[in-house]
Amino acid sequence: MKAINLLLLGSIIGIGLFLGIAVAVSVFYPPTGLGGEAITDVFGSGLIMGQIFLKFGYVLISIALINTIYEIFFAEPSLKIIKILLAVAILALSLLFVFYYTLPMLETQSLIIEGKAGLEALASEEFKTKHTQSEWLVKIILILQVALFFLSYKSAKVGYNR
Repeated sequence: MKAINLLLLGSIIGIGLFLGIAVAVSVFYPPTGLGGEAITDVFGSGLIMGQIFLKFGYVLISIALINTIYEIFFAEPSLKIIKILLAVAILALSLLFVFYYTLPMLETQSLIIEGKAGLEALASEEFKTKHTQSEWLVKIILILQVALFFLSYKSAKVGYNR
């Protein structure tokens, strides 16, 4: 069970890093076509990234829930309280990321596509602020995941050497 928990936690950390380092850059700064024109515009890139982050968010919540359950029922007593607090914080922030940030941003994009709002909705201070906050939130989640990973690795290593 320890190995599966560490694998899931390490995997979601790697996926999050890959999305931020490689995917976002590739989607928002796409290569040009044969004629030198961009393959997509910023709005199209935002649509693609929004769907990627929504799918990532659901995986993030699933793994955070599994980690929380694991820490509550199976973690060693030595670091149990701090690991449970970290796992619960990650789960709560993951839910916040999907339901408070990602879904409303996707709703704004849908309104633009349906013609019920203009592109200026993406330039509003409210949208920019939420976008910036969501970026910081993902970074905080990643830091907490790394902390939980190393605390779990340390306790797993001790547990395996008994």
